[in-house]
Amino acid sequence: MEQEKELRSQLAVLTDELKRTNQQMQVILEKWNLAQATRFGRFSEKMTYDTGACQQLELAIMYAECFNEAEACFLRQILLITPGFAYNRIQYE
Repeated sequence: MEQEKELRSQLAVLTDELKRTNQQMQVILEKWNLAQATRFGRFSEKMTYDTGACQQLELAIMYAECFNEAEACFLRQILLITPGFAYNRIQYE
């Protein structure tokens, strides 16, 4: 009878310890997921906008118009396909 009480108390202690361990594991997993989202998530890369790209592209188009009409046409298509490319070229830090 006394041995049964001792076993029940040990079982209760082990059950509580298992619950605490599971809670700690959940906290660690949540921290891991947040760290991964911060590191690899949608907004992990800071962006700056380069207005100098517009001037370079316009110069390339003018040069291509003088010497190579096909290349000028291609560069104009880039401007049409990617809205705002010339004025808002994205560069990653």
